[in-house]
Amino acid sequence: MAHACYVCSFYPVPDGEGVECSHCHRLQYGNKCPRCGQNAPTRSKDFRVFCTACGFERGPLSGSGLTMPINMVGKPSQFGGIASRVLGTAGIAVTLLLVTLVTLAAVAFSSTVLGALAVLLATFGSVVAFLLLRGGKKLQQQGERAQHDAREQAVAAAAKARGGVITASDAAGVLNVSVNEADALLTSIAKEGAIAHAEISHDGVVKYVFHEAAPVHVAPTTAQQPATGVRVDVNGPAGAGQPLNPKEVAQQRVDREFEELKKTRVAKGD
Repeated sequence: MAHACYVCSFYPVPDGEGVECSHCHRLQYGNKCPRCGQNAPTRSKDFRVFCTACGFERGPLSGSGLTMPINMVGKPSQFGGIASRVLGTAGIAVTLLLVTLVTLAAVAFSSTVLGALAVLLATFGSVVAFLLLRGGKKLQQQGERAQHDAREQAVAAAAKARGGVITASDAAGVLNVSVNEADALLTSIAKEGAIAHAEISHDGVVKYVFHEAAPVHVAPTTAQQPATGVRVDVNGPAGAGQPLNPKEVAQQRVDREFEELKKTRVAKGD
């Protein structure tokens, strides 16, 4: 089974928790909420699970058919990464201690065997420590990426439920994080420009407007031609095409709005 990407609408993306979209490379979390109908991640509270888009209670934390809540996504990898890096650091300290003791013994007894043993200990300990530190860093990065993608999907769904607009305060409540942390996430999404942009209201409040990314569907054909990932501009010359890029879609949207604003001001004589 497959579904459209919960963020960029690319189709098909294989079903499954944490599956990567081959178009926008975001990890997929959540399933359809029976109330709002969105494929929104869930959030756990008091051993219950709630939809991050509309707040509807989806059932107990241990219920069947529920996906991992966003406040748990990425945590196992992050904890595993920290543990691996701690072990790697400890391995370096133990290796240095053993090599020092064996080297002193080799010098004291003029033993080539002990000297060779010191070299072997240093080599083995260094390799093991390096692998632990490298693996720990990779695990931590994987956990951070999973957490970021799940949170991004959650605030996108919550914004859609609010008419496409969300503030840092709203996002903080959805994600159960501080306002500063939510604002940092929304700022990074707006800077990317693929699915949202920032606006300042008349009262000075920064609002993040989530626009629908252009759907990217692989149309079924009888010949089952492979997808080329090229969008054809129906308003341009025949055969003209360009790579499908969410950032480009967002930029074109902003350019059109800016041109319309200029025309309006000219018509009013501003």
